[in-house]
Amino acid sequence: MPITSVQNQRVRQLLQLRVGKHRRSSGQFLVEGLNEMTRALAAGYAVEQFVVCRELLQPRATKLLAKHQGHRPVLDVSPSVYSRLAMREGSFGLLAVCQSKALASLADLAECDFIVILEGLEKPGNLGAILRTAVAAGVEAIIAVDSACDICHPHVIRASLGACFEIPVIACGREKLRSYCQGRGFSIYGAVVNSSSLDYGKVAYKRPCALLLGSEASGLSRFWDSCCEPVHIPMAGSVDSLNVSVASALLMYKAGEKYPKTRFRQER
Repeated sequence: MPITSVQNQRVRQLLQLRVGKHRRSSGQFLVEGLNEMTRALAAGYAVEQFVVCRELLQPRATKLLAKHQGHRPVLDVSPSVYSRLAMREGSFGLLAVCQSKALASLADLAECDFIVILEGLEKPGNLGAILRTAVAAGVEAIIAVDSACDICHPHVIRASLGACFEIPVIACGREKLRSYCQGRGFSIYGAVVNSSSLDYGKVAYKRPCALLLGSEASGLSRFWDSCCEPVHIPMAGSVDSLNVSVASALLMYKAGEKYPKTRFRQER
């Protein structure tokens, strides 16, 4: 019989996974969406349990469950309970409870030569969108500086369509990161609003290449002034800036246009 009450102890534990501190303390997070689930499984994330609503289960979800269930337990829930656990419509009646992994470290980037640095990024949805584009554009790692970096946040998973599981994400202090980039000989290109800087479309991006973007509210800190080449995206009309995920997409594709985008995917 399916669980019909949100007061059920296991259901209450799953509802708590919407909150970051509970994800961290339990080492678990929820994944919804078949693309997201497939990418998490392909990236080696351990599924501890599937959550199923039989009345909502769609054929594609049934196939995924049959393929990956194995000896994993399945928690059957009613439509009303499932609607409380799922954060969006169209999740096919299937959720996965996955085990978290530790973030990557700078030591994992020994051979990377195309990275994106995000300073002070505030919104999980922006991080997710940037991760999705980064994988598509051939970026090899994302480094978050002075910002929350919860790749298991539901909005990060959703906005990235599960790409957050496919690319190394690192949280690092800016002093350590600057030393690392300088030691590796990275050319750092910082996105700024100042139109007196170089047009991003006219820059000859050198490898190893680091693209640096700040928050929408504050931009880049002055910390980077001495070590990065400022670039800007020309604006028309009264608009003076773009959403950070849109700006990052333009920079990633421009900086990576001369280089193959298949190497990262093949190595993964």
